[in-house]
Parts: sequence; C-alpha cells; structure tokens
Amino acid sequence: MHSGGTYINTNDNEFKLKLAAFKRRKVYFEKQANDRLCGIHCLNTLMQGPYFDVITLSEIAQSLDELERNLLGEDFNELRGLDDHKVL
Repeated sequence: MHSGGTYINTNDNEFKLKLAAFKRRKVYFEKQANDRLCGIHCLNTLMQGPYFDVITLSEIAQSLDELERNLLGEDFNELRGLDDHKVL
C-alpha cells in the first residue's frame, strides 16, 4: 500500500546515471597518525573530503566559546574554572 511516499523507479535513466556515478565514487578516508587529531579526521571522513583542519576547528571552537560567554553572562565566570571531567 502506498502511504504518500515516493517510489524509486529503478528503470529511470536519471536513477541509473546517479547509481553508476555513486558506484564509481571512492570513499574518502583520512588515516590517523600520532597527531591526536581524531576529531578532524572523523569530521573529514564523515563529510567525505578535507573540509576541516586545526585552524578551522579552532576558529569554530572560539566562536562557540564566545556565544557561550554571551549566553551565560555572569554564570560563565563561575563555570569557567571547571574542567570537563569535573562537570560530567
């Protein structure tokens, strides 16, 4: 029974072209060395390309810290000295 979803017509030429392109595609993978950058390698593998580096993620982290400071206001000063393992 059809519940309003879309059926995939596997005989459709557009579908066949997309499937063939997908099958030709290689999986992007970054091997982690002793650089301890597993988060960067994980994100790049997930995104299937070299989108993130140390500088980019550092800038993102600084932006998030700034947003957190702005949202928490005075409460941020009280939480600032806590390490993550103490909070968890």
